[in-house]
Amino acid sequence: MFIFTRNTTPCRPELTDEAAYLIRLMLADLYHWFDWEYGKQARRYRPPDGVPPLDEDPLDDPF
Repeated sequence: MFIFTRNTTPCRPELTDEAAYLIRLMLADLYHWFDWEYGKQARRYRPPDGVPPLDEDPLDDPF
């Protein structure tokens, strides 16, 4: 299972300046659309009490 080794570097494709700009523009449009459609719903959501924070992961703690 060599694909899960930690010493490999991530493979990023080479992009032209124009391609990077267009991808950024599309992602910004997607963010604005999502915020327009679901932003109010996401802002009024409150996690239920008793749910552990996302930064604590007791399942991966070996001790």
